Amino acid sequence: MSSEDVRDVGRRTELAEAVIARLAATPGVVGVRSFGSLASGGADAYSDIDLIVDLDDISDRAFALDLPGHLASLGRPLITGWGLNRLPDTYVRTIYLADYPLFWHLDIGCAGPRHEDDADLGRRYHWPQIFKMWIAAVKEQVRGRPERTDAFLTHLEAWADPSRLTGPAAVRLGQSLELCAERARGRGAPCEEVYLRCSELRAAWLPDWT
Repeated sequence: MSSEDVRDVGRRTELAEAVIARLAATPGVVGVRSFGSLASGGADAYSDIDLIVDLDDISDRAFALDLPGHLASLGRPLITGWGLNRLPDTYVRTIYLADYPLFWHLDIGCAGPRHEDDADLGRRYHWPQIFKMWIAAVKEQVRGRPERTDAFLTHLEAWADPSRLTGPAAVRLGQSLELCAERARGRGAPCEEVYLRCSELRAAWLPDWT
């Protein structure tokens, strides 16, 4: 079975349940809530896992920083990133586990009475962000929502030469992975494993990208 095969959605349910159980047993956590398409019943095979962790006597920032470690027993993380658009008001960790399809990543928000501001966090270089954006664009392209692809390809123009990409938007999206990798490598990011997994995703869902 391909690493990016999403047909067995029961695996995703099991993962979500395991994550919730693990977080619920973590000191400082008073509740774990599911939201998004899985909670509403509107999920499809490509949907990710959205959770909110309610905290009591620990700051949201401290818990968010430690969150990958709390989930280490569930599998090796391929990407541990941040929901940068929610900073500095809300800390959201994005975690992609190596043994699960990239579409099934975790988005975990941290909420509690002790908010600790870290405005500098959003200004740092987060090299996984470009791959996360690319994965999200592929997901929406597969769903038949090409608007995300158009937005992503426009975003590339800020730091890459879009004339290197040719063909329909879905084809250019596949080609753009190479630009993402070049950008990350140029900044010295340890991105090779992430790039290879994204290449698997591309082969599975954008087979006509060349």
